[in-house]
Amino acid sequence: PAFGSRGSTRGAGGGTTMATQTVTMNGKTAPLEDQRSHEKHEPGTNGVPITWFAAYSTYVGYAILIFLGRFRDLVGGFFNERAAPQKPPKGIAPLVFSSENFYTRRLYYRVQEAFNRPVKGPPGAHIDVVHREAHADDCILHVKSPMETTRCLNLGSYNYLGFADDWKDTCGGDVLEALEKWPVGLASARMDMGTTALHTELEALVAKFL
Repeated sequence: PAFGSRGSTRGAGGGTTMATQTVTMNGKTAPLEDQRSHEKHEPGTNGVPITWFAAYSTYVGYAILIFLGRFRDLVGGFFNERAAPQKPPKGIAPLVFSSENFYTRRLYYRVQEAFNRPVKGPPGAHIDVVHREAHADDCILHVKSPMETTRCLNLGSYNYLGFADDWKDTCGGDVLEALEKWPVGLASARMDMGTTALHTELEALVAKFL
């Protein structure tokens, strides 16, 4: 496409009209605003409108979960339900209020098996996913004892360079050599162990330049 603009002109009444940008595509010229009007859409939809059924069912689903969660909070307090808000001991202020961790207790705990899956061993092409189970005294999933795992294909790891599983073969020598010269204490503050010969050399070079 080719872009252009028309200069501003002075009208009969002394006013000035603003410049109009145009765009030429496939041999046709149209104002740029007209071209942009076809590209406008709701944020996050990628130009595909959300159907009324999808929006309605989503809102209704959340409304049902919130209603049932509030109802269980109200009733569960009388039966010491594990997900119900617990009152702190006398004389101690609550860490959080029931409304602050409502979504954690009533929504996240229902689907927590789909999140934060613990793994055993390095995240290579395959990983060993650790099994978890619920206990009667809380809502958090706990690792089974003895530990049980399932061998799975890893499709969601940050180990895209392979350093987590075979780093000793790919870059082990360079890493160990660098640690011998520049140890992990370099991550500390300058006044502790963070100052190295490189810092001193840089400071001297800058001072000499100034």
